Amino acid sequence: MLPLIRLTPLVCRTGREANFTIDCPARNDMLVSGARYRIHVKSKVSTSVEKQLEGVMTVGNKLIFLYEPPICGEYAVILTRNDQPVETFHFFALSEEMARYRPYVGDLHSHTTYSDGKCSPGFRIIQARLLGLDFIAITDHRRFPPCLEAAEFAKANGLDILVVRGEESHPDYPGGHIVAIGIQSPVDELKLDALGNQAQTYIAEHAAIVKELEARSDLVPGLKRELYAQTLWHIRKIHAQGGIAVLAHPYWVSAERFDLDREIWHQCLRDGEMDAIELFGDVKPEDNSLAVQRCMDHLADAGRRYPLVGSSDVHSAKLDDNFGRLFTIVFAEEPSESAVIEAVLAGRSVACEELDGQPFRAYGRFEWVEFAHFLRRRFLPEHKRLCMAEGQLWYQRCFAGGMPDSVLDAVATARISLYVALWG
Repeated sequence: MLPLIRLTPLVCRTGREANFTIDCPARNDMLVSGARYRIHVKSKVSTSVEKQLEGVMTVGNKLIFLYEPPICGEYAVILTRNDQPVETFHFFALSEEMARYRPYVGDLHSHTTYSDGKCSPGFRIIQARLLGLDFIAITDHRRFPPCLEAAEFAKANGLDILVVRGEESHPDYPGGHIVAIGIQSPVDELKLDALGNQAQTYIAEHAAIVKELEARSDLVPGLKRELYAQTLWHIRKIHAQGGIAVLAHPYWVSAERFDLDREIWHQCLRDGEMDAIELFGDVKPEDNSLAVQRCMDHLADAGRRYPLVGSSDVHSAKLDDNFGRLFTIVFAEEPSESAVIEAVLAGRSVACEELDGQPFRAYGRFEWVEFAHFLRRRFLPEHKRLCMAEGQLWYQRCFAGGMPDSVLDAVATARISLYVALWG
């Protein structure tokens, strides 16, 4: 719900004078003409940046003031009336470069009944909107068609959600799952011939990679070349299609051992052929914690910073697991598959964890994590409320007798207008 009194915009640019408005959409008596309003603006990150301003009342009992934030970060706006405190607001100032991008919330790892999931692709994308997501990748095990079905379902029913193409790709050894994002066609099928046996082309390409590894002297001790060559084959086939390879749940425990061979995991980090790491996934908190620490150690040891994503790896048809609680915020120019991929590769992705009863956690580059925390407090709750309303209408349209375009359009317009209203 809208607050009784609010500040807009919530996001502006440094070095540019912004026109701020304080108004009361729910009550007309909180801002009154004839009173003296003062505004104290101060930076959260620097004690030397603060300023006293006078507010000017306008028609409709709105208070306006001008301010040019000199540095990036969060600011507090303390409003007083006749020297008595009324309310404290917050806004965030971005650099000119950061302000080019908008936040989009999504999940880059999900399953349907085409593999071991429990619901259809169409139902999954409606769930995604109910949970506040702007995009979702359908990534069934060794199956590419489900993501195409999901995209077609959205298009046929007029559902304004980005469906990212994908597949969870598997080397032939147990473990080592790779989420292929933004691919054009199946990856795993390339290993098979018409009879379902290993294709001769795959056998030859794998052998060539093994030979390439045998000539190297910088491999992790104990690395099994034949197995690591399978991992590299998958990654390179994903790249050949213009997709990105995300290392899935690196510390998932299966059958009393880590699913991914540790030497392969460490060689992946060292070689840098993997594009991003799934920092959070549908595994135990201890396993996610290990993935976080391993990435931090690698940054310290090798100086390489991998893009990070958070994903639910959802299988259930119910909304009682980690779907919507483990997610990624990307900062992209638009909600398109290519823009999401570009944002991840550029490091403008934040892996987020918001489990029931636990504090919000976010990991990525500092400047984007700082902004993500601000958005979690000031923007995402209203965004999620509007998405939930939209998702309920989508369900009505697709599974419960229909819904007029005019009703859907009104809710979608409100969600889109939220961005326009809050960015200055």
